[in-house]
Amino acid sequence: MLKRGNTLHFINRVDGNNCGDMMACPLLYYYDYFKQYCIKRHDIRFIDYESISSSDVVILGGGGLLDYAESMNRAINRVLDIGAAVIAWAPGFNTHSQYCDRVKTPIHFERFALLGVRDDQNSLQLPYLPDVSCKLEGLRRSYTVCREVGIAAHKDYPIVGLDLDVITNERSMDEILRFIGESRTIISNSFHMIYWAILMGKKTVCVAPFSSRFFSYRYKPEYCSGTLQDAVECLGKAQRYHVLEECVQMNDSFFQRVREIIESRLTPEHNLFALYEGTTQEAILRESYRERQLQEGDMLIAQLFVDEGSGFCEENKLISINNVYGDDVHTIRFDLAGFSNPRRLRFDPIEAYFCKVKMLSVESDRGPLSYWAKAAVNTDGWNYFLTTDPQYYIGVTPQEKSVTVNFRLRLLSHSEAEANLYGFLDYQDQRIEAFVGQLREKEADLQRQIQIVQEQKGQIEQETARLQEQNEMLSQYVEHIQEQRKEIEWQSLRLRHQDEELAQKEQSISRQDQELVVRAEKIHAQDVQIKRLLECIEQQSQKLTQQSQRIEKMEGCITRQTFEVEQMSLQLKNLYNSTCWRITAPIRKIGDFIKLLLKGINKNATK
Repeated sequence: MLKRGNTLHFINRVDGNNCGDMMACPLLYYYDYFKQYCIKRHDIRFIDYESISSSDVVILGGGGLLDYAESMNRAINRVLDIGAAVIAWAPGFNTHSQYCDRVKTPIHFERFALLGVRDDQNSLQLPYLPDVSCKLEGLRRSYTVCREVGIAAHKDYPIVGLDLDVITNERSMDEILRFIGESRTIISNSFHMIYWAILMGKKTVCVAPFSSRFFSYRYKPEYCSGTLQDAVECLGKAQRYHVLEECVQMNDSFFQRVREIIESRLTPEHNLFALYEGTTQEAILRESYRERQLQEGDMLIAQLFVDEGSGFCEENKLISINNVYGDDVHTIRFDLAGFSNPRRLRFDPIEAYFCKVKMLSVESDRGPLSYWAKAAVNTDGWNYFLTTDPQYYIGVTPQEKSVTVNFRLRLLSHSEAEANLYGFLDYQDQRIEAFVGQLREKEADLQRQIQIVQEQKGQIEQETARLQEQNEMLSQYVEHIQEQRKEIEWQSLRLRHQDEELAQKEQSISRQDQELVVRAEKIHAQDVQIKRLLECIEQQSQKLTQQSQRIEKMEGCITRQTFEVEQMSLQLKNLYNSTCWRITAPIRKIGDFIKLLLKGINKNATK
């Protein structure tokens, strides 16, 4: 048994199916030094807090442990609260974009005894330290390039679409480094495989980054959020780096500072594990045991499945990891913006456990939603589920863009679940007995109804005989009707001929009507022209009448003037004949003038 105190603890993600997580622990690379102390390794999800004392030293990292889940941030703070010397050896920020809710608990970075994070230029301005896996010996080996482009995919996020060689981070370290070394360029969505490709001097493209961790490299790959074909085109812009020695030197320098802290607090002591594999296997065994349990402080994983018309499937689901088991109320917000036509939702608050759940509210951005529990018994507002796969079905429309679920959750022991199941079965038996009683009553009613039916049967037979007589009469009537129908058909044929003739006449009349309309339009146009001509003639007649009146007036004037001239001429003649020449001289001049005037008048009259 491991005694409490004077122990060196290592905390990171111990996942035998993820090579990056397994290789990110400094215990592997400096084991020859660390093994002189009493060592214990913990998975970040299942820390044995009772084994850590305030006099111990804890090394946290590496891997994406920061801001990944609410439970992990609380776990880190809980370790810091113990009072041990806690060293952060290149853990990284790791907020996933596909997780619907965000971490709410901040990490108390000021409490670390020594701190270095793998995120360059992070928002908190924490000191940078590259991931310790730069110490891998395989990064220094020489490989013969046998492929132009290799795809290094995360095991949980497949990269498909191109006919290229693919490797995932489930494979062994040697296989992964050989694959990268034999590739001229790398397309990847795995943090560590991108990191190792950069350290090996490969051109690297990060495709479809799904977490904040992909943007924390000091020496960055080329990023591509489009299709895989776009990623191939991005390879031409990717850079090659030669930074392996720099990263190793930074980790070696950090190790010297770690040694100072360890040697100031711990005393060398017999270690139960002579090899690195021993302490790792011990941690994996404890992890496999704890994964079958759920304790307060553990990560609570809930899922929302979205049916877009083809049922529920793993491809259409959202995951929430940021609730912690033991909290009184859990709140999860699921973003439905990525689904074009959601029809139904299925909410799984937990998986693989008997539990009871009290739903406090289920709301979308448009208001409350209806829901119902599957395979559960409701008591005092709690749904006691009869299976280890609790499910709620939620009504939704394509207009909803988000769903927020508030609920309480408690696990049930196997004895509680069994009692609940037996209680449900008793309840079902009672319902069955009541149902059987109802069936018996219905059977008696059916017997009575059978008697009534038999009585009605005799009446029906009599009615049938009467109907047969009526049928014979109807048959005769039908024959008569058929004869009339033939006559009607002949008449109908004759009427159709007449209708055709009428239709032809109607067409002829219609054409004549059209011609009359055209003629009427022409006559109307002529009438308009004649009316205009008559108006013009009337106007001219009026003008001639006016001219005639003026001429008559002028003729009257001329007649008067002629008479007056004659009178004056007679007087002048008398004067001319007078003997008094001197007296008549002026008169002669006037007479000459009058003569000239008369000539002019005569000329005008002539005209």
